[in-house]
Amino acid sequence: MTAIRKSLLCLAACGWTLLAPSLALAYTIVFKDESTLIALEKYTIEGDQAIVTLTNGTKTSFPAAEIDVAKTEELNRLGVSRGIVLDGSPSSAATGSATTDTIADLVKSGYGAVRLPEEPEAAKVSRTRAGNLDLFTLRRSDPPNPAIAADVRAALAAEGQESSALFAGTRQSRLLVETIAENETQVFAALNASAAALLSARQKHPDLEALELVMATSERSRAAQFLLTPDSAQRLVDMEVSSAEYFLLNVQF
Repeated sequence: MTAIRKSLLCLAACGWTLLAPSLALAYTIVFKDESTLIALEKYTIEGDQAIVTLTNGTKTSFPAAEIDVAKTEELNRLGVSRGIVLDGSPSSAATGSATTDTIADLVKSGYGAVRLPEEPEAAKVSRTRAGNLDLFTLRRSDPPNPAIAADVRAALAAEGQESSALFAGTRQSRLLVETIAENETQVFAALNASAAALLSARQKHPDLEALELVMATSERSRAAQFLLTPDSAQRLVDMEVSSAEYFLLNVQF
């Protein structure tokens, strides 16, 4: 990563948030090293450089080859402005407006239109707008291996997620974890707890491939969904990636 991007992103030390409504047209750039940056608008290309206008109006540049063009275009096509911004950044101060809550903003944007099924077989699994299996429409059924489910449930409870429900996942080797999350803090807590639970359960059950996470509001509207693999769980537990960064790069639409 170039020095200028390191100073701009400050990923380890800085908070993240959705931009205020006045910056709703901001553009999120995703880099090949999986870091991200919020710009005021889409970058332009001059030679081998990408020219970017930051949310505070400052212009900067970096090698265009560092941008993951496909991920950048897909993320912005979905219409959700997500990325890392500095706490107390000039852009926030200049607008004088409060930032929006991530989960509430996702629900308002239409992402939460699909609701959790009330009955175990209320719906068959369909796909999201981005082509992911829509875990909110997955038919709820008992986990195929009660012993694995019991160990995952115990590990989740040890991490403060005793209210999470477990079901069969989209594959025999996966479990679906369903939990309530009203805000960013609860989403991040559920991510970290699920990562620890997956790694703990795999010590006895290495055939547990992954956890599929569904997070909903108390009104049963969609909050977020993820596929948590052992590798990504280890990165979360080892704090190689923050829960905010993981959300940013892996939330499934």
